[in-house]
Amino acid sequence: MKSFRLDLVILDQTYGEGKDAGRHLDSGQVIGIISKMKVEKIIDESSLVYATHISHEGNSIHDVMEKVAINNGYHIAYDDLEINI
Repeated sequence: MKSFRLDLVILDQTYGEGKDAGRHLDSGQVIGIISKMKVEKIIDESSLVYATHISHEGNSIHDVMEKVAINNGYHIAYDDLEINI
C-alpha cells in the first residue's frame, strides 16, 4: 500500500481499546494503523478516516467515541452517514 495515497479510509473498530477478540480491530489497533499510514504517507491530514462496525463491547456512546477519535485523526461512522469525496 505504500505506493498509494488514499483520500478515504474505512476501518473496522468493533471493540473498545483492549477488548480485541482476534478477528476484529479494537480502538487501540485502529489508532496504530492510522499512525502507521501517516508515517508511510498513505494518508495525510486531508484524508478522511472513519471507523465502523462498532459493537457494544468496550465502546462508549457515539459522542464520547467521536471526541477520542478526533483526537487521534479519525471519525466514528454512524447510520445514514454520507461522505463526499
